[in-house]
Amino acid sequence: MESGIARNGDLQIAYEDFGKSGGRALLLISGLDDQMISSWPDGLCEALVGAGFHVVRYDHRDAGLSTHFTGRKKAYELTDMIDDMMAVLDAMGWESASLAGLSMGGALAQFAALLHPQRVRTLTAISSIPQSSRKVLGTVRYMRFPGPFKLVFRRYGDSHEGQQRMTMDIIRLTEARSLPLDDEWIRQTAAEAPRRHARTGTLGPASSPQATPRNSPSAGSLASLSRSW
Repeated sequence: MESGIARNGDLQIAYEDFGKSGGRALLLISGLDDQMISSWPDGLCEALVGAGFHVVRYDHRDAGLSTHFTGRKKAYELTDMIDDMMAVLDAMGWESASLAGLSMGGALAQFAALLHPQRVRTLTAISSIPQSSRKVLGTVRYMRFPGPFKLVFRRYGDSHEGQQRMTMDIIRLTEARSLPLDDEWIRQTAAEAPRRHARTGTLGPASSPQATPRNSPSAGSLASLSRSW
Protein backbone atom coordinates (compact mmCIF):
# COMPACT_ATOMS: atom_id res chain seq x y z
CA MET A 1 0.00 0.00 0.00
CA GLU A 2 1.25 3.49 -0.91
CA SER A 3 0.02 6.84 0.40
CA GLY A 4 -0.50 9.99 -1.64
CA ILE A 5 -2.03 13.46 -1.65
CA ALA A 6 -4.47 14.72 -4.28
CA ARG A 7 -5.00 18.49 -4.55
CA ASN A 8 -8.25 20.31 -5.18
CA GLY A 9 -7.15 23.94 -5.20
CA ASP A 10 -5.64 24.60 -1.76
CA LEU A 11 -7.13 21.44 -0.28
CA GLN A 12 -5.19 18.25 0.30
CA ILE A 13 -7.06 14.96 -0.02
CA ALA A 14 -5.21 11.99 1.45
CA TYR A 15 -5.52 8.65 -0.32
CA GLU A 16 -4.05 5.17 -0.15
CA ASP A 17 -3.28 3.04 -3.19
CA PHE A 18 -3.59 -0.76 -3.15
CA GLY A 19 -2.59 -2.87 -6.12
CA LYS A 20 -0.74 -2.03 -9.28
CA SER A 21 -1.34 -0.67 -12.75
CA GLY A 22 -3.32 -3.00 -14.96
CA GLY A 23 -6.05 -3.78 -12.44
CA ARG A 24 -9.57 -2.44 -12.89
CA ALA A 25 -9.71 1.04 -11.35
CA LEU A 26 -11.90 1.09 -8.22
CA LEU A 27 -12.38 4.11 -5.95
CA LEU A 28 -13.79 3.48 -2.46
CA ILE A 29 -15.80 6.38 -0.98
CA SER A 30 -16.36 6.60 2.77
CA GLY A 31 -19.41 7.66 4.75
CA LEU A 32 -20.12 10.90 6.61
CA ASP A 33 -17.45 11.84 9.19
CA ASP A 34 -15.75 8.49 8.65
CA GLN A 35 -12.14 7.75 7.80
CA MET A 36 -11.00 5.50 5.00
CA ILE A 37 -9.42 3.05 7.47
CA SER A 38 -12.75 2.44 9.24
CA SER A 39 -14.98 2.39 6.15
CA TRP A 40 -12.66 0.19 4.08
CA PRO A 41 -10.50 -2.29 6.08
CA ASP A 42 -7.09 -3.26 4.74
CA GLY A 43 -8.21 -6.88 4.38
CA LEU A 44 -11.14 -5.90 2.15
CA CYS A 45 -8.92 -3.72 -0.03
CA GLU A 46 -6.39 -6.52 -0.40
CA ALA A 47 -9.14 -9.02 -1.28
CA LEU A 48 -10.41 -6.67 -3.99
CA VAL A 49 -6.87 -6.41 -5.36
CA GLY A 50 -6.76 -10.20 -5.43
CA ALA A 51 -9.97 -10.13 -7.47
CA GLY A 52 -8.29 -8.01 -10.14
CA PHE A 53 -8.97 -4.44 -9.01
CA HIS A 54 -6.58 -1.52 -8.57
CA VAL A 55 -8.04 -0.11 -5.36
CA VAL A 56 -7.82 3.41 -3.94
CA ARG A 57 -9.50 4.67 -0.78
CA TYR A 58 -9.38 8.25 0.48
CA ASP A 59 -10.30 10.56 3.35
CA HIS A 60 -12.98 13.17 2.66
CA ARG A 61 -12.24 16.78 3.49
CA ASP A 62 -12.92 17.21 7.23
CA ALA A 63 -11.88 13.61 7.92
CA GLY A 64 -8.69 11.73 8.68
CA LEU A 65 -5.54 13.08 7.05
CA SER A 66 -7.27 15.44 4.60
CA THR A 67 -7.77 19.20 5.03
CA HIS A 68 -10.17 20.17 7.86
CA PHE A 69 -12.52 23.15 8.25
CA THR A 70 -12.89 23.05 12.04
CA GLY A 71 -15.65 25.25 13.40
CA ARG A 72 -16.85 26.67 10.07
CA LYS A 73 -20.53 26.12 9.32
CA LYS A 74 -21.65 25.45 5.75
CA ALA A 75 -18.04 25.62 4.65
CA TYR A 76 -18.63 23.77 1.39
CA GLU A 77 -21.20 21.95 -0.73
CA LEU A 78 -21.50 18.32 -1.73
CA THR A 79 -20.39 19.27 -5.22
CA ASP A 80 -17.07 20.35 -3.68
CA MET A 81 -16.73 16.86 -2.22
CA ILE A 82 -17.38 15.38 -5.65
CA ASP A 83 -14.63 17.65 -7.00
CA ASP A 84 -12.34 16.12 -4.34
CA MET A 85 -13.25 12.70 -5.71
CA MET A 86 -12.34 13.79 -9.23
CA ALA A 87 -9.04 15.17 -7.90
CA VAL A 88 -8.18 11.70 -6.58
CA LEU A 89 -8.93 10.18 -9.99
CA ASP A 90 -6.70 12.83 -11.58
CA ALA A 91 -3.89 12.13 -9.10
CA MET A 92 -4.06 8.45 -10.07
CA GLY A 93 -4.09 9.29 -13.78
CA TRP A 94 -7.45 7.55 -14.16
CA GLU A 95 -9.76 8.83 -16.89
CA SER A 96 -12.55 6.77 -15.33
CA ALA A 97 -13.11 4.28 -12.52
CA SER A 98 -15.72 2.14 -10.85
CA LEU A 99 -17.11 3.83 -7.73
CA ALA A 100 -18.16 2.04 -4.54
CA GLY A 101 -19.66 4.25 -1.85
CA LEU A 102 -20.65 3.49 1.74
CA SER A 103 -23.59 5.43 3.25
CA MET A 104 -23.01 9.11 2.32
CA GLY A 105 -20.30 7.83 -0.03
CA GLY A 106 -23.03 6.05 -1.97
CA ALA A 107 -24.89 9.37 -2.34
CA LEU A 108 -21.73 11.10 -3.54
CA ALA A 109 -21.14 8.31 -6.05
CA GLN A 110 -24.67 8.75 -7.42
CA PHE A 111 -24.20 12.47 -7.97
CA ALA A 112 -20.73 11.87 -9.43
CA ALA A 113 -22.33 9.57 -12.02
CA LEU A 114 -24.72 12.39 -12.96
CA LEU A 115 -22.20 15.21 -12.97
CA HIS A 116 -19.28 13.29 -14.51
CA PRO A 117 -20.79 10.30 -16.36
CA GLN A 118 -17.74 9.93 -18.59
CA ARG A 119 -15.60 9.21 -15.52
CA VAL A 120 -17.83 6.59 -13.88
CA ARG A 121 -17.62 3.03 -15.20
CA THR A 122 -19.89 1.37 -12.63
CA LEU A 123 -21.59 2.47 -9.42
CA THR A 124 -22.07 0.44 -6.25
CA ALA A 125 -23.98 1.98 -3.32
CA ILE A 126 -23.66 0.18 0.04
CA SER A 127 -25.92 1.02 3.02
CA SER A 128 -27.09 3.96 0.98
CA ILE A 129 -30.37 5.16 -0.50
CA PRO A 130 -31.61 6.65 -3.78
CA GLN A 131 -31.17 10.41 -3.69
CA SER A 132 -34.49 12.26 -3.66
CA SER A 133 -35.73 15.84 -3.65
CA ARG A 134 -38.02 14.80 -0.77
CA LYS A 135 -35.18 15.07 1.71
CA VAL A 136 -36.83 13.97 4.97
CA LEU A 137 -39.65 11.70 3.80
CA GLY A 138 -37.48 10.30 1.04
CA THR A 139 -34.88 9.22 3.61
CA VAL A 140 -37.02 8.03 6.51
CA ARG A 141 -38.72 5.28 4.53
CA TYR A 142 -35.36 3.53 4.05
CA MET A 143 -34.17 3.79 7.65
CA ARG A 144 -34.09 0.96 10.18
CA PHE A 145 -35.09 2.28 13.59
CA PRO A 146 -33.68 3.11 16.04
CA GLY A 147 -30.58 2.96 13.80
CA PRO A 148 -28.43 6.10 14.08
CA PHE A 149 -30.75 7.57 16.71
CA LYS A 150 -29.12 5.22 19.22
CA LEU A 151 -26.07 7.48 19.27
CA VAL A 152 -27.31 10.94 18.35
CA PHE A 153 -27.66 12.16 21.95
CA ARG A 154 -24.54 10.50 23.34
CA ARG A 155 -21.62 12.65 24.40
CA TYR A 156 -18.14 11.20 24.26
CA GLY A 157 -15.87 14.11 25.06
CA ASP A 158 -12.51 14.86 23.47
CA SER A 159 -10.32 12.47 25.47
CA HIS A 160 -8.54 9.68 23.61
CA GLU A 161 -10.72 7.12 25.40
CA GLY A 162 -13.90 8.98 24.46
CA GLN A 163 -12.81 9.16 20.83
CA GLN A 164 -12.17 5.42 20.79
CA ARG A 165 -15.58 4.65 22.27
CA MET A 166 -17.26 6.84 19.64
CA THR A 167 -15.48 5.12 16.77
CA MET A 168 -16.26 1.66 18.15
CA ASP A 169 -19.94 2.51 18.62
CA ILE A 170 -20.23 3.87 15.07
CA ILE A 171 -18.60 0.77 13.55
CA ARG A 172 -20.86 -1.54 15.55
CA LEU A 173 -23.92 0.52 14.60
CA THR A 174 -23.27 -0.13 10.91
CA GLU A 175 -22.43 -3.84 11.14
CA ALA A 176 -24.29 -6.39 9.06
CA ARG A 177 -26.41 -8.64 11.27
CA SER A 178 -25.61 -11.66 9.11
CA LEU A 179 -21.82 -11.44 9.54
CA PRO A 180 -19.64 -11.36 12.67
CA LEU A 181 -17.46 -8.35 13.36
CA ASP A 182 -13.75 -8.72 14.12
CA ASP A 183 -13.52 -7.18 17.59
CA GLU A 184 -9.73 -6.94 17.40
CA TRP A 185 -9.95 -4.97 14.15
CA ILE A 186 -12.52 -2.65 15.74
CA ARG A 187 -10.21 -1.96 18.71
CA GLN A 188 -7.19 -1.35 16.48
CA THR A 189 -9.11 0.94 14.12
CA ALA A 190 -10.70 2.87 17.01
CA ALA A 191 -7.23 3.42 18.50
CA GLU A 192 -5.69 4.54 15.20
CA ALA A 193 -8.47 6.89 14.03
CA PRO A 194 -7.95 9.61 16.71
CA ARG A 195 -4.21 9.63 15.98
CA ARG A 196 -4.97 10.45 12.35
CA HIS A 197 -7.41 13.17 13.39
CA ALA A 198 -9.70 13.51 16.40
CA ARG A 199 -13.45 13.74 15.96
CA THR A 200 -15.54 16.31 17.78
CA GLY A 201 -17.26 15.05 20.94
CA THR A 202 -20.56 14.47 19.14
CA LEU A 203 -21.57 12.75 15.93
CA GLY A 204 -21.17 14.68 12.69
CA PRO A 205 -18.32 16.57 10.98
CA ALA A 206 -16.71 19.67 12.47
CA SER A 207 -18.05 21.64 9.51
CA SER A 208 -21.28 21.10 7.62
CA PRO A 209 -21.64 20.58 3.87
CA GLN A 210 -24.79 21.86 2.21
CA ALA A 211 -27.44 19.14 2.08
CA THR A 212 -27.90 19.16 -1.70
CA PRO A 213 -25.44 20.03 -4.47
CA ARG A 214 -26.29 23.41 -5.97
CA ASN A 215 -26.82 23.52 -9.75
CA SER A 216 -26.68 19.72 -9.92
CA PRO A 217 -28.91 17.52 -12.08
CA SER A 218 -32.24 16.47 -10.60
CA ALA A 219 -31.94 13.50 -8.27
CA GLY A 220 -34.83 11.95 -10.20
CA SER A 221 -32.57 11.65 -13.21
CA LEU A 222 -30.68 8.87 -11.43
CA ALA A 223 -33.30 6.53 -12.85
CA SER A 224 -32.05 7.36 -16.34
CA LEU A 225 -28.50 6.09 -15.73
CA SER A 226 -28.16 3.15 -18.08
CA ARG A 227 -24.57 3.15 -19.23
CA SER A 228 -22.89 -0.15 -20.06
CA TRP A 229 -19.15 -0.76 -20.12
